[in-house]
Amino acid sequence: MKTKKILLLLVVPILLIIGKIVLKADFIYFFKFWSSLFVIGLIFYPLTSCIFNKFNDKGWIFSKIIGIALSSWLLWFLSYLKILKFTAINSYIIIALFLILNLVLLVKKLKKQKNSKGNYKILDEKVLYYIILIESLFMVAFIFWTYAKGFASLVTNTTEQFMDFGFINSIMLSEYMPPQDLWLSGHSINYYYFGQYVSAYICKLTNINASEGYFLINALLGALSFIMPFSIGLNLLKVCFRKKFKCLNKILPIVLALFIGIGTSLGGTLHYPIYKWFSKDKANYFFADETRYIGEKPSTNDKAVTELPAYSTLLGDLHAHYIDIIFVFTTLALLLQYFLNRKKYTVKSQLLNLNIILIGFMLGIQKMTNYWDFPIYLVIISAVIITKNLICGKFNLKELLKTGLSLVEIVLLEESVSLLFNLDLEIASTHVFFTTYSSPVYKLAVLWGLQAFCFIAFFALLLIRFKFKTPSSLKKYFIRHTRDIYIIILAICALGLVFLPELIYLKDIYGDDYQRFNTMFKLTYQSYILLSISTNYIIFKLLLDKSRAIKCLGTILLVANTSTFDYGINALKQFYFTNQYRSISSSEEFIHTELPEDYDAIQWIKQNIESSKIILEATSSSSSYSTFSRVSVFTGNPTVLGWITHEWVWRMNKDYSIPVEVTNRNTDITNIYTATNLENAKNIINKYNIDYIYIGNKEYSAYSNINLDLLFKLGEIVYQSKPGSTTPTYIIKVNQ
Repeated sequence: MKTKKILLLLVVPILLIIGKIVLKADFIYFFKFWSSLFVIGLIFYPLTSCIFNKFNDKGWIFSKIIGIALSSWLLWFLSYLKILKFTAINSYIIIALFLILNLVLLVKKLKKQKNSKGNYKILDEKVLYYIILIESLFMVAFIFWTYAKGFASLVTNTTEQFMDFGFINSIMLSEYMPPQDLWLSGHSINYYYFGQYVSAYICKLTNINASEGYFLINALLGALSFIMPFSIGLNLLKVCFRKKFKCLNKILPIVLALFIGIGTSLGGTLHYPIYKWFSKDKANYFFADETRYIGEKPSTNDKAVTELPAYSTLLGDLHAHYIDIIFVFTTLALLLQYFLNRKKYTVKSQLLNLNIILIGFMLGIQKMTNYWDFPIYLVIISAVIITKNLICGKFNLKELLKTGLSLVEIVLLEESVSLLFNLDLEIASTHVFFTTYSSPVYKLAVLWGLQAFCFIAFFALLLIRFKFKTPSSLKKYFIRHTRDIYIIILAICALGLVFLPELIYLKDIYGDDYQRFNTMFKLTYQSYILLSISTNYIIFKLLLDKSRAIKCLGTILLVANTSTFDYGINALKQFYFTNQYRSISSSEEFIHTELPEDYDAIQWIKQNIESSKIILEATSSSSSYSTFSRVSVFTGNPTVLGWITHEWVWRMNKDYSIPVEVTNRNTDITNIYTATNLENAKNIINKYNIDYIYIGNKEYSAYSNINLDLLFKLGEIVYQSKPGSTTPTYIIKVNQ
């Protein structure tokens, strides 16, 4: 037994040694992130162990995320109120405060639950085993993704990376919240930036800058998108084998958890095996094809799109929907814990229940991180709580009151958490319309047919076997099948999310061909997560059924579902491992290669110009997804106007037209670079409080009639690129 314990305790040090060998120079970045999260997990473990009492590991992996969510939000809140600055020291102070609170909670819990023999343990051998298991798998996944990101660690302009990287840079340089909009100087960010804020918070906490931390955050999210659903899956399956098969009681839940973790983080849909293995054009299959399946191949006027976590991890954007998955999994875990808990609560104890309080808090965090997920999970939360209290409990006045008050409390908590954030946010796109497009049935079948069939088969089997006699028999049935009911709720909600974009869409600035683009993308993203969990669980339940025919069906479905897991591995081969390996910190190498003079100037700006100073650079109507705004993105300094389409989306008028301020700024920028009248140029500079004017490759290409002579008269040349360039780079400090 002692040998077993020693081996368990040696797992983490051994993995650290392996990580050092594999990651080489990048190991220090990995270690800073991992060790910081490990400490946060320890600090918040007393809280999560009280909440996740039905989980084998007492919610170990979720203690990290709950800790990050609580501490980062509190610092954001105090920074918004101008009480504390957004600094590393203040983040440590916040965490120290939570350490004290958790120690107080631990002492109180030990005193309350200590039995007469005094042998109560908050961490027994069984729990420790599962904690080490989960922590070890998390480390393996984190090491793997950190290594993989070394093959694709360049921040490029072809997706949302410029925006996300720029946001993190801007946030990290901000003393107080809300952070300034680096692409619209004088304004705060009008976007759900809390996910990028959390990324910046982790970087601050670990003393890592954005250029080193951007793809490390990507790697962390890739690892968490495996281990968090793994933890949920580990606590879903309950089997009771006896005698010689008793070992299966531990093994099978772990196997299911692995299937859920791999399926969620690396898996795709049946599109992958069908078009990669069996189509005539299989040699040209690209991992992005699956996400564009509805609107492409063959190309249609309906440019709807689907996406999944594996694609997000591989793409490398740190966008709202991707970062929010860590809060999504935490919410699902809290709901599972609530659903499994058979403790009888009074109305008062229900309202003071830490589980309910944290669900409300996490819903508020989701609202700040990705607003689309707020209504989705409000519905799921409501469905779980109503089913738990009324359908599985008693349908009487007391339960109605308890359920209603719990939902009201969750909404009030969510509103309180996100109140200040929402005060600065202007949402223009709120109109819902009936769609004029619908997806071909065969395409829906390819993407979602397997999952839908699994749910229908499982649900039908439960109905067939249920012998309804009295209401009490229904209650007993639900109690015996608690996990099944939870999965059914997730599956119904998930299929509803697939169905909704076939009926309605939320209108935005894009044309008719793209009317369903964003709606389908955001809804089906969550649908995939929910279906990955529910489908794998259902298949394992079918495999464990007593009927031989049901076992055969489960085997067929297992093979079909497992065939989709290769999606992420194939994409890694296509998109990552064909590249040259670089350091995880080489995020700025793209600019170094594409625009070397700009890279040199950007490094000079970082060392010599305050982050709050406004630096004018060129823009154009087609600036989005281009190398325009490269100075603001890689320095974090605000500019007068950045990617125009993005600012249009964030600040659109109620009729979806572009804001006048955006068009006026675009005109004013042109008038400065091409000015013929010195006073007019000075007036525009004063209008926007411009501190520096940047002149480089993009400025020359954007304004063929750029007036260098006049621009030089506006101030002092403080930076000039090395001699020999046909388009020399200048930075002019404007005379005040």
